[in-house]
Amino acid sequence: MSIHKNGILGDFTGRCGNTIFYKVGDQVRGRTVAGRFHDAQTPKQLAQRMKMKMVVQFLKGWKLFIRRSYTIDQTETYANCRARTRIMKEAIEGVYPDLKLNYSKIPMSQETITGIESLDLERNDGAITLRMKANYDEVPLGVYAIVIAQVGKHHHQFAPQNILDNEMVFTWDLIKKKEPDSHFWIMLYDPIKNHYYGSVYRS
Repeated sequence: MSIHKNGILGDFTGRCGNTIFYKVGDQVRGRTVAGRFHDAQTPKQLAQRMKMKMVVQFLKGWKLFIRRSYTIDQTETYANCRARTRIMKEAIEGVYPDLKLNYSKIPMSQETITGIESLDLERNDGAITLRMKANYDEVPLGVYAIVIAQVGKHHHQFAPQNILDNEMVFTWDLIKKKEPDSHFWIMLYDPIKNHYYGSVYRS
């Protein structure tokens, strides 16, 4: 790569021969055109591509949410990358081409929930009843409990509820469809930091 300042062509950009010129800030940079490459398509490459496609497809519906659950004292820019890397490593099972996403192992946050002693999720018609017992000495003050759900192609985030309540009821009309592909994650929400953390899976 080369950098040009005050050249005879000024702020020239574009291709000239086998060199491409482009502007970054007040600099005009040049790089050679990439040569031909051979796509080996080895089993490892194909498996990695399949994993990437599966995870990217899953994260599409949670893009804005992941920015809050994978960001603490860091920019949001890399939140999606961190989530993608962890999910590919921890939640994809099987051998190519028979790979599958294990929803129960998907880390919806980069942290874990502390202080939760027991947690049960009961589905009854159009209601989800969440019963949780917690050691409130370990649960941070001021946090709320939330449920996020993926039912079929639909994504939904329930309104936060006070974690000190003995029983929290979350309702959603789409549950009445009884779609077989339904996934729920219980998390904690810190309104001061606008941050979600931990994830306990139920289906």
